[in-house]
Amino acid sequence: MKKVFLYAYDQINLGDDLFIYTIVKRYSNVKFYIWSNRSNKTIFKKLKNLKVIDKDSRFAKILKRIYASLLPRYKSWYEKRCDAVVYIGGSIFIEYDNWKQILSWWQFEAKKYSFYVIGANFGPYKSEDYKTQLQQILEQMKDVCFRDQYSYAMFKDCHNVRYAPDILFSLPMPSVQIVKNRVFISVIDCRYKEEGANKLEGFSSVYLENMTELIKEYLLNHFTVVLCSFCRKEGDERAVSEIVKMLGDNIPKEKVQTLFYTGKNLYDILQTLASSEYVIASRFHATILGIAAEKPVFPIVYSDKTARVLQDIGFQGNYADIRTKRKITYGFSLKNLSDNYILPMKDLQREAEKHFIELDKVLR
Repeated sequence: MKKVFLYAYDQINLGDDLFIYTIVKRYSNVKFYIWSNRSNKTIFKKLKNLKVIDKDSRFAKILKRIYASLLPRYKSWYEKRCDAVVYIGGSIFIEYDNWKQILSWWQFEAKKYSFYVIGANFGPYKSEDYKTQLQQILEQMKDVCFRDQYSYAMFKDCHNVRYAPDILFSLPMPSVQIVKNRVFISVIDCRYKEEGANKLEGFSSVYLENMTELIKEYLLNHFTVVLCSFCRKEGDERAVSEIVKMLGDNIPKEKVQTLFYTGKNLYDILQTLASSEYVIASRFHATILGIAAEKPVFPIVYSDKTARVLQDIGFQGNYADIRTKRKITYGFSLKNLSDNYILPMKDLQREAEKHFIELDKVLR
């Protein structure tokens, strides 16, 4: 049985958890290992070919107490015995103030193991030194597949760098009956959104007020609304609660539903999204999943990564950008639904599968 050591964002985030489900289910005859915690042991227990190594377990704590370096050696013991080490993730190459320390980890992994990166994007970044050093590291990897053309163009001189649309475009979405006049809305907390030097905290109050007024307009026009949190740690739940409070007590409770991702209700959220008539997406992967479900989607962009992906896939509908602080009007946001603007998925699904081309050669 072949083995893979998997790196991913493991903070109970719906998009990243779907990454994990996708790769582990794709290679059902491969044993996966992920260095995580007890919560994820519970969340992923149905994936029988995934072993979650609890870094906070009693055994791990004993190792750390005996000698600090024993814990990373324990993790390395698993990596050495794997046929591949894979990092599946999105914004994993952002330039932070401690970028030299971060790159030293990438350098170590790329040099020591048969290392693959899939589903990623590059940036934001501000120094050419960061980009140059990262490129030298990427060249040492087995395969790097970016999810946007911008990132690919930055490193296209590397022989092992490729492009494919976001992995979740290939996700089979539930086939369910449409609930007429229901809008699925994913929200973010701008105070938690930091991409290196790019911070959204200053846009928080305008965003919350804008979303509240927009939702009121939808309710007045006989829609029901589902407000969804994709990640508690990044403040989505708090943003939902604040919007509900700002809507006031006069709003009928049956018209506004809240839905929080807990790690155990992934399919419920996919079902709710797929059965909604319209998707208003602040979360990057709410946009991707809405398009994958062949829904009209109104993206609310908070990062260049979303705008670039929309450009790559030829999205011609309306969308808003939080960073402009412009009011999102009801009419402007509704147009994609009024036009029934839906992107064809067949080609996107096929192209998204290409993230796994090189891994298929090793694992299949």
